[in-house]
Amino acid sequence: MITPHAFYHQHFCQDGNPWFRDEYRMSVWISVADAKARDIKDNDLVMVHNGVGQCVVPAYVTSRLTPGVTCLIFGRQYEPSPFKTDIMPDGIDRAGSCNLLISSEHFDSRRGALLTNGMVEITKVDTSMPEMIAR
Repeated sequence: MITPHAFYHQHFCQDGNPWFRDEYRMSVWISVADAKARDIKDNDLVMVHNGVGQCVVPAYVTSRLTPGVTCLIFGRQYEPSPFKTDIMPDGIDRAGSCNLLISSEHFDSRRGALLTNGMVEITKVDTSMPEMIAR
């Protein structure tokens, strides 16, 4: 997973602005090949997860990514859902905060964390579970 900065805001400073949220599609980018292998279609609700965190966001299926690479744009704040897990005891993120998916154990605190990438898996969400799609 790569985590580039958004065009529409600097870090988190405009994340609460309704205009930017309406104009900018927040989703996880996934290659056509990876989406097909997971039976994921454009705008399907998916879970991006690893041993560090979990988030549920729409999928953006695109040919602009190399298979095996996914992209979650940096700059969203944590929005917990009512669905809680051992990894996310306060609730699975519904905003797509990429920071929650990157371990901080290897970063030197004197320099700060340069959160740029991490290993994740993407799975289609069972939309028959209302607690998974609740915001």
